[in-house]
Amino acid sequence: MALVVEELEAITEKFTQLICLKDEVPLDFFQRIRNKLETEQPYSLKLPVLFFFLKRCDLPRLLRFDSFLARLKQDDHKTDLRNLVQRLLEEESYRNAAGAVFEVEILEALLDAGNRFPVALYPKIPETQKKAEASLKLDATTIYIEATLLSQTADQEEIQDIGRKSLYEPVILSDSKREELSIRSVQAGMVFGVGDPYGDALRVIGKLDDKRKQLALETPNVICLGLSDLTPNVESVEWAAKDIFSGLPDVAQSALNRYKLVLESKRTALQDKAVPDIKKTIEMLERLMGKFKGEPRLSGILTFEWDWGGFSPKRVFRNANPDLRSNLTEKEWKELLKIFGFSPPRDVS
Repeated sequence: MALVVEELEAITEKFTQLICLKDEVPLDFFQRIRNKLETEQPYSLKLPVLFFFLKRCDLPRLLRFDSFLARLKQDDHKTDLRNLVQRLLEEESYRNAAGAVFEVEILEALLDAGNRFPVALYPKIPETQKKAEASLKLDATTIYIEATLLSQTADQEEIQDIGRKSLYEPVILSDSKREELSIRSVQAGMVFGVGDPYGDALRVIGKLDDKRKQLALETPNVICLGLSDLTPNVESVEWAAKDIFSGLPDVAQSALNRYKLVLESKRTALQDKAVPDIKKTIEMLERLMGKFKGEPRLSGILTFEWDWGGFSPKRVFRNANPDLRSNLTEKEWKELLKIFGFSPPRDVS
């Protein structure tokens, strides 16, 4: 408990220096946080995103965020400002904090480019009722930008809770729980031996598939994909991107074959709790295989990775065969990558 109280004091100190954000946050916000700390276990807390947002970011980054809020006010984006702050105050969990950090960093990079190129925040996508995170006009081409974070699964959030709990007391897991969560060991806040590259790639495919309804029809679309905490490494994203661009479900087929072998190996263990979940995964994969299709409207995917203080550019995946209307020239790609801090051609696949 003392550790979390110390965190709260440090967070409060940082918060006092954020002029614009202070105006948007209720005066009793930190008192309500303190009340929760006094009544709940510190490793199972579900606190507002703002708590984790302030915890995750150092002061220079928070000051830039505060400047971003001030720019929203000045640029007549007051509704967007209120919606963003509302997310920070009302949503809960550590993983949602990462999503808020990522969205703000993408929009901040675009606003910084606004003195050279026309930029619009949360524009309506033509012929739909949806809104993109932003649009950017390079020469005569309007590019719609989507920002999305691959958040943790329920299992991954449980793994993170276990890691936090181990900071306060010894954690002993049953063999079945270790197998269920793919945990090899837990030591003083660190969880070892987790990860499933096939499953991770499928989660990326699912995330990108969810964005299909957000894509504009007659102009380029680029997805900025954030990776944070217990989320896929960039190799899993590469597998997923190839499948999404080509429409050939190579990763899905490989995963389906793998899970069928796993299921066969467990048929003798009739009481194995993992069997129902494996069967559900196989059913999901078979459905995915039946409706899989490429996405020519998607020009490319920019990936960013959390590095303890913010998101850094990681890799760029370009669609080799986009729709003619979704194609970007080399000059446009160069400008786009420069805006987001990539250094071509090394980072481009």
